[in-house]
Parts: sequence; C-alpha cells; structure tokens
Amino acid sequence: MEDVSGRRAFSRTHASFEVRLRVLGDERVARAIDRSSEGIRIVCTTKLRVGDELEVAAPYIKNANNTFVPARVVWVRPMEIGAGEIGLELLSKSA
Repeated sequence: MEDVSGRRAFSRTHASFEVRLRVLGDERVARAIDRSSEGIRIVCTTKLRVGDELEVAAPYIKNANNTFVPARVVWVRPMEIGAGEIGLELLSKSA
C-alpha cells in the first residue's frame, strides 16, 4: 500500500465504530477505520462516487440522538469483497 503519511494535512487515528450515512434521504450503515479532525475513512457496501455529498453520524449510537454532519466523498477504493474504502471530508455547516 502506498505511504501517504507525508501528504496528510491532519494526523489520523485508528477508529473502529459504526457510522450511519444519509444518502439522498436513505440511511446506510458503514464502519469507520480511521479518522482525523477533517475527515473519516470508512468501509461500506454503499456505492459512492468522488464528489458525492451526504450526511454522516460518526459514531452512530443506536436509539440515541445522533448528530449528522455534511460530508463529501474525496476518494473511493473498491475492495474484492463487494465493499469499498471511502474517504470522507467533513464539511462545516454554513449559516
């Protein structure tokens, strides 16, 4: 795997928690594998493309009042098992 650590503007930390995506009004489940202050890397079976905008609750806690924030897909890496790794940029809400 390519070493991209020198290209990162923000340091990443390992993560392992459930994430909920809202894509065109539908909620989908994903799993976080690492995160930074500006983004999150997830694994999911939802087909997403670079540039897609969605909302994400990370972490997602069942039966809790979760906060969804806007995000954008910045990269996609397909995996052999039918899932894919997705890089999400967390977007700030504008007034």
